[in-house]
Amino acid sequence: MRKGQKRSKEALEKQSKSWTPERRKAQSDKFSGDGNPMRIKGGHSPETKAKISEKMSGEGNPRFGCHLSDEQKHQISENNIGKHPPELCPWYGKERSDEVKQKISIKSKGHVAWNKGLKGISSGKNNGMYGKPCAKIKGDHYTKTDGSIIWLRSSYEIRVAKMLDKLALNWIYEPHSFSIDDSRTYRPDFYLIDLDIWWEVKGWLDEYARYKITKFWERYPEKTLRIIWKEDIEQLETLLKNDDLYSIIMIGQETLPC
Repeated sequence: MRKGQKRSKEALEKQSKSWTPERRKAQSDKFSGDGNPMRIKGGHSPETKAKISEKMSGEGNPRFGCHLSDEQKHQISENNIGKHPPELCPWYGKERSDEVKQKISIKSKGHVAWNKGLKGISSGKNNGMYGKPCAKIKGDHYTKTDGSIIWLRSSYEIRVAKMLDKLALNWIYEPHSFSIDDSRTYRPDFYLIDLDIWWEVKGWLDEYARYKITKFWERYPEKTLRIIWKEDIEQLETLLKNDDLYSIIMIGQETLPC
């Protein structure tokens, strides 16, 4: 085949079929470890690592200024479903024996913890995640009436979002972070623009959530924050239109259960 000449679809399919699992493994073994022509024995020197880091940082990084849209993130999330099942983890369903734990404990004695001396350096406003939304650990994507896709953290929040859209109320999800003490912030779930009230959707309440909500009420008495429980969502779902704004305003609680 001449240089620059494209191969036919049939030729590509033939080549693809010729790469059996055995052949792929043999090729992988051949070029792994010391067999890899790009392998550098001993690794890069600190000077080389510094040069690579400097070259690839800031505007030198090919991804500089590039940001994934919510639609792209959603598509990536959908494409990855089922690709990394927990069963593939060698430790899935296993637990270290007391003997192994003891050996690890003995081996770790005398080693300085990686975070020793960092207390205060990455806490409060020095933390890169200060004031930012929590990671997307659970929940699902939700498409608003304007077509934008956002991430909601629970089925309760999705039910609330659906009703707010059904009632044609303007709302924003987690738009603002409020400082509640010297090192922590609190971001209520929903802000209802038309009613100027905040909603925090809860299925259950732990002590940290109780602390954040209580501190918010103490620090921002001029703000209206109401706690939306399951029964409040059920009440919201009985409304057919938003002509009775008072009923919507009164949904939820302004106190916490003891």
